[in-house]
Amino acid sequence: MAIRIKSIREVRGRLEELVETLHKGPVFLAKKGRVTAVLMDLADYHSLLGEIEDLNEIIHTMGDCNCCSEDDETLKKLMALNCE
Repeated sequence: MAIRIKSIREVRGRLEELVETLHKGPVFLAKKGRVTAVLMDLADYHSLLGEIEDLNEIIHTMGDCNCCSEDDETLKKLMALNCE
């Protein structure tokens, strides 16, 4: 699957057309030459959220993972999830 990067200016005139192609993969939006956002199919988004939730559950069921300890700020930032 090819990576598709489009300028925001280009997307303004073709949004409906691009939305119809999201089943082929996400479209990355660039502003001033830098990717700043992504358009993706809703099913892919929900799938991604499910994978994140599954990974979070695996981490927390591995025993004393200490992933929420004060010492492991890096893991918390990478996961960007609220630990209970």
